[in-house]
Amino acid sequence: MLHELCHNTHGPHNASFCKLWDELRKECEELMSKGITGTGEGFDLLGRRLGGFSRHPPLSSLRQTASAAAENRARLGSLSPSGPKRLGGDSTVRDALSPIQADAMAAERRL
Repeated sequence: MLHELCHNTHGPHNASFCKLWDELRKECEELMSKGITGTGEGFDLLGRRLGGFSRHPPLSSLRQTASAAAENRARLGSLSPSGPKRLGGDSTVRDALSPIQADAMAAERRL
């Protein structure tokens, strides 16, 4: 971990990097010799856990989330038509053209 912390200050493995790494290792060894090992002992402040669940969330919570998502999908599905849809353009112009004319217009647009 100390090695990675040194990279926050010095990217390459040069003399400055090695000097800082040696200093941090020495400081770490001094703290450990005093009984301060990173467990929180010897520090004035209490630690706090950040984030959500430390393990998997309860099964009831997963079921509730899945049920709400399914209801939302069902509600949105009734509002939106299903199946493929062509985006853009006016179908009345396209329907009035023969396939040859539609192909010719598409080729002209690509030029």
